[in-house]
Amino acid sequence: MEQKIEIDIIRNLEDLRASFALRRQEFVEKQSVKENLEFDGNDFSGTHIIAKKDNQIAAVMRLRYFSDFVRLERFCKNPELRIPGLIDNVLEYTRDFISHKGYAQTHCFCKEGLYRHWLDKGHDPLPDAALLDLGGIKLYPVSLRIPPAENPVKLSSAAEIIAAPEGRNHIGELFAEGQFLPAVTPAKQPGYEVSIVRTLTEMENLLEFQQKHNPKLLQDGNNLTATHLVCSRRNEIAASLRIRYFRDFAKLENFCAAAGQPVEPAAAALYAYAEEFLSAKGYRHTLAYSSQMRMPEELHPLSLAQPLTCDNRIGFPFSLNLSPHNRVSIKSHPDILIAAEGEWLLPKEPEQTRNTRAIIINRHKEHYSK
Repeated sequence: MEQKIEIDIIRNLEDLRASFALRRQEFVEKQSVKENLEFDGNDFSGTHIIAKKDNQIAAVMRLRYFSDFVRLERFCKNPELRIPGLIDNVLEYTRDFISHKGYAQTHCFCKEGLYRHWLDKGHDPLPDAALLDLGGIKLYPVSLRIPPAENPVKLSSAAEIIAAPEGRNHIGELFAEGQFLPAVTPAKQPGYEVSIVRTLTEMENLLEFQQKHNPKLLQDGNNLTATHLVCSRRNEIAASLRIRYFRDFAKLENFCAAAGQPVEPAAAALYAYAEEFLSAKGYRHTLAYSSQMRMPEELHPLSLAQPLTCDNRIGFPFSLNLSPHNRVSIKSHPDILIAAEGEWLLPKEPEQTRNTRAIIINRHKEHYSK
């Protein structure tokens, strides 16, 4: 009898906690990987794939996005469930999901003993990319070429398609509060600190903040498929911004500001961080909608994108001015590819760069040692 496997992206904290429990059991407890290495700060900067059978988790995998490729990471199977073809099914779903976002290539590292296995699964070697050497533990880079989807999401796609829930073919209900962003100058603001949400506790705090100041932001199902930026002032959250990834662009959305606080300086601090962050990931375009037709010079109208109509308001598409900045590519140094999101914004001084890379390598050595 054929065993039915349900595969989807993780959309709620309950499934995410369950996936963390599986990874903790298999990697931290059984293989003695340190907790802070397994949960490296990137779990809230991408998308998690989950496979289930009879409501039991069969496998999980994490995806992280760059402009030219998607990294496949943290694949973990449930040893209590032996399901023929499980890996093939997860990869097939992943290929379809990624291709509809416009991507054509993946990247991952594998141990020498699994190298042939991944090649047999359709992956290609990357002879021009450096292997990852963690104190004698050699990990080989491989890539999967993905056939183009029939109708991938592009900047020119219908605005309702771009704003729809991730991985769903139907168009979801839109919420104006999450779609229209304030159009302010993305200049650095003294007294405001921007950081990336990296832990479950930080994510729970963010959701609590949004629930208090704009509960509609919680209802679109995309919170666990993106990167969240948080702007703080005097150790209190002042505003937040979500980034979702496609091959052609990164979408800025779900801006939420604390009630009674000035919006412009917090939004400007978030935009300034997003500009540098996304430039390093290789993106040339962002997309955001603003109900303001006149915008500062730093924000450019996007003629390729369609306006968004929501709640009888029109959102005009605009973009930050992104430029190459220490651009991460599929051939980047391996320790950059495994670093926590944002840690590859390395200092320009060579000595500082070497020291930073050494720290990153040392943090990950034990992760692959078992």
